[in-house]
Amino acid sequence: MIPVARNDFQNAALCVDAASEFQYLEKMDSELSSLEERLAQLVQRMRVLREENRDLRQQLATRTDEIARIGEKLQAAKTRIEALLKQIPETET
Repeated sequence: MIPVARNDFQNAALCVDAASEFQYLEKMDSELSSLEERLAQLVQRMRVLREENRDLRQQLATRTDEIARIGEKLQAAKTRIEALLKQIPETET
């Protein structure tokens, strides 16, 4: 028969006193507070980045429209220049 300890709590290595438990809880609370603060910072950063992203998308749409208008103007100018060049008489050399 194998001798068995009466109670694991009587083993000194497993014994937890109130002071060490309190220190553990304080440390855990401190770590949780730190994580909570970091999470709040990340959430705030995410909000800022989403707002910046929205603004950048708006700017991109505006610039895309501007480029399209400029392209149309360029094509119209090219057509007019070609028409004017056709009106210039050719000179013989």
